[in-house]
Amino acid sequence: MTQLRNAALSGIMKQDYPEFTKQDFYDFLQIFCRVIEQEVQKGNEIRLENFGTFYPKYNKPKSNVDLHTKQRVIVPESVTFGFHASEALVKRTRKQADIDTVRPKVKPE
Repeated sequence: MTQLRNAALSGIMKQDYPEFTKQDFYDFLQIFCRVIEQEVQKGNEIRLENFGTFYPKYNKPKSNVDLHTKQRVIVPESVTFGFHASEALVKRTRKQADIDTVRPKVKPE
């Protein structure tokens, strides 16, 4: 699996849309991510049609044991965010994965 950072993704986007600069795409991605983070922190869901939904994920407070001190520690409630891919994205991804991973049939010995 390859991880793409914003700069690499900007370069890929530039190939398909040469009228924009790589910096334009980089700036767009920075703004896009910041808006999603801010809205999810406010408790809002962001639903992108044919892509998926970013949503706040609430973690209840819990107690754990610190492995070094053996003392019980309370972990406070926290909010992170989750992502649920749309059916359309899942189908497109599976279809592309099937194309990319065509494997020759191996005869058993």
